[in-house]
Amino acid sequence: MTASSKTMDQKMAAAEAKRKKRMKKKPTTMAGETWHRFKKNKLAYIGMWYLIAMVVIAILAPVIAPYGMDDQNADAILLTPNADHWFGTDNFGRDILSRILYGSRISLMVGFATVVFSMTIGVVLGALAAYYQKLDNVMMRIVDIIGGIPQMLLAMAIAASLGSGLRNMMIAVIISTIPQYARITRSSVLTIKESEYVEAAKSIGASDGHIIFQHILPNVMSPIIVQSTLGVANAIMASATLSFMGLGIQPPSPEWGAMLAAGRVYLRDYPHMCIIPGVALLLISYALNVLGDGFRDAFDPRLKN
Repeated sequence: MTASSKTMDQKMAAAEAKRKKRMKKKPTTMAGETWHRFKKNKLAYIGMWYLIAMVVIAILAPVIAPYGMDDQNADAILLTPNADHWFGTDNFGRDILSRILYGSRISLMVGFATVVFSMTIGVVLGALAAYYQKLDNVMMRIVDIIGGIPQMLLAMAIAASLGSGLRNMMIAVIISTIPQYARITRSSVLTIKESEYVEAAKSIGASDGHIIFQHILPNVMSPIIVQSTLGVANAIMASATLSFMGLGIQPPSPEWGAMLAAGRVYLRDYPHMCIIPGVALLLISYALNVLGDGFRDAFDPRLKN
């Protein structure tokens, strides 16, 4: 065998080894393929880790915050960022960094809690409307009436009628976002309710509840998960808007929207009071939006590779 032949055989062997290695790494399950596609979206992957970091920070806020959320210091009023107060202080001498850390608890709790409730109610309504044609017209007309009012305007009207406070603010955001999940679920259920596996479940005498919750809903969760991720960002921004307008959480709670409202009076001379909570809202909203885009692409079967 000549030297050139040996070299060619070595190259072919190396290429075959690389091919086998790639085959081993390639995911074989649907969950593995979805995760593989998701990781290719670097921006969404970074957004996921940023969100995880924010959740950890929110949980550990009492431990890592340098000051209490409402610790006032008359000698440290309206300080710009410095070594002792990295994000400066507000008009009561409270450390803005500490209030941002504590405020992350409120924003994330409101965002996730409102989405869980609105998604649960909307998914059930949408699934029932799609499965039972007699209920469709009645339920979806009610949903259309609610959904026909701009979401923020509806939330403001509900919050104004119920009064300010965390609970009333969450109720306002929940009611205003239910139509989104109801419509998505209804359209998804309508596309698969006549599928063969649904007909097979009916033929063996499975109850309607079993068919809806065990066979139909698990197969339509992809668009709902994507919408819920984007919904958390919208809920956080809606709650901040309501608090900014005085219809949500009231001071001295360190809610980011309320911090913006308090800082606007000093915007000209002490812009850090508005810039810092504004940036916090911007980053969490952007992270959730790119995460939702990543989930949408990962769940899209047309993007398999």
